[in-house]
Amino acid sequence: MRYGLQIRNELLLNTVIFIYPLEIQTLWVAKNLSGLGIGVFKVKILYIEDNKTQRDIMKRMLEMLGGHQVVVAEDGKDGIKKAAESQPDIIMTDSRLPDMNGTEVIQTIRKDSALQSVPMIVLSANLMGEGKQTALEAGADGFFNKPVDYEKLTSLMEELVASKK
Repeated sequence: MRYGLQIRNELLLNTVIFIYPLEIQTLWVAKNLSGLGIGVFKVKILYIEDNKTQRDIMKRMLEMLGGHQVVVAEDGKDGIKKAAESQPDIIMTDSRLPDMNGTEVIQTIRKDSALQSVPMIVLSANLMGEGKQTALEAGADGFFNKPVDYEKLTSLMEELVASKK
């Protein structure tokens, strides 16, 4: 069986327009979709969020829209443990968790020599933007108010991971 990319045109009653072998498919996707941010930039993300609904929505969004691998944690201590275990490319944390705040999570993770250079982004539901300066001073590389603009978030993630390499 041959694997390949099939592009179908809905207006032509699902007629196959072209089929490429898998090797060509990979090159075509990388070349033509990289500017759109679709499925080319993929990283392992640790997302620390105590609200199950928000955690599930962000996880699905990052996996489905970005093709990222997402590890989740529901509080700061679990997040610190999973950061050490999973060695993520980027860490996102809520600013307020039941056991500690995002700043404490950042400071604790930054003490681990294996994780010192991992980019960290704080997400906050505080509409006044309070805590941004504190988070940045603690070592956060970015700060977003919720709801998060997905395009801006992924753009920053890509920039941070690229600058780390």
